[in-house]
Amino acid sequence: MKKFLGMVALVAAAMLVSNCGNGGFDTPTDVAKKGVECLKAKNWEGYVDLLYFSDAIKKEDVEKTKQQYLDLLKGKMGETLEKVNGIKDYEVLSEEIKDSTAVVKMKVTFGDDSTKEEDMKARLNKDGNWLLDTGK
Repeated sequence: MKKFLGMVALVAAAMLVSNCGNGGFDTPTDVAKKGVECLKAKNWEGYVDLLYFSDAIKKEDVEKTKQQYLDLLKGKMGETLEKVNGIKDYEVLSEEIKDSTAVVKMKVTFGDDSTKEEDMKARLNKDGNWLLDTGK
C-alpha cells in the first residue's frame, strides 16, 4: 500500500511540474511564475496556453495568433535561451495590480549566471483568472 501511495504521489507531482497549461491563476504572480517555468522547461505550448486574448477576437484568429507565438518562441526564444544556457532561476521582485491588469517584475538568472529584470504583464479574464497579457 505504501508503494502504491508513493507512486500516486510521484505521478501527481510529475503532472504538476510538467503542466504549464492554463489551470486558472488567482494572482498575476502565479501566472508569471508559471510562464517562466514553461520557458525554463522549453514548454512553448504550455506558455502559449497562458496567454490572454480578448473575447472580441474571433476564435480562428486567436488560434492563428497562438501558432505565430508558438513559432516565435520555438525559434527566437529557443535560440536566445540556448545562448545563455537556459534559465537557472528566477525571483519575483514586485507585483502591481491596477484594475484588471498587472505588472509582475521578475529577476531571471540564466545558466551562464547573467541576470535580467523582466516586466511580465498580466490581465484578468472574464472568468476571474489571471493570464499573461499579449496586448491583443
